[in-house]
Amino acid sequence: MRRGRNQLRISAQLIDAATGAHRWAEYYDRKLKDVFTVEDEVVGTIAAILAAHVRKAETERTRAKPPSSWQAYDYCLQATEVLISFDASFSADALYGARRLLELSCAIDPHYARAYALLASAYEPAWVNPLDSDYLNPSVLDRAPNVLARPLSSIKICPWLMPSSDMFSCGSASKTRR
Repeated sequence: MRRGRNQLRISAQLIDAATGAHRWAEYYDRKLKDVFTVEDEVVGTIAAILAAHVRKAETERTRAKPPSSWQAYDYCLQATEVLISFDASFSADALYGARRLLELSCAIDPHYARAYALLASAYEPAWVNPLDSDYLNPSVLDRAPNVLARPLSSIKICPWLMPSSDMFSCGSASKTRR
């Protein structure tokens, strides 16, 4: 970031940490009237761009290492579609259907990290949506970190999925809930 009189230039770039490849770079020139407005505008723009680039990189990595079973992959794709429909409908049946498909995927290919990550995310609504008895139920809340804590070699290639990451550093839900 550089500043000159009433001008501000913010430079941002995205580097793939695994390969060192340069993915994206941009600079933003703005008049410095209200630093918080400039910050909000630039952060919003960068977040949207980064999300697209991260998804693209994730897709490239996924293609490079397919699951060992196409049936597991198919269940995972079906579950993804059901989770998308859940986001629109908030139907508990859709959510449970996605969890069931992901459990099948994990059972077929116990090293398929994407299925475990999606399964853990399928337990997230228990934290925020009062759909049914799952809402704030400690045994359900503990499932997401427990799913990710299963001893899998595939999880080792995805360190951000490890229960010791910031996402799960608070410990189990039953220990931290008040």
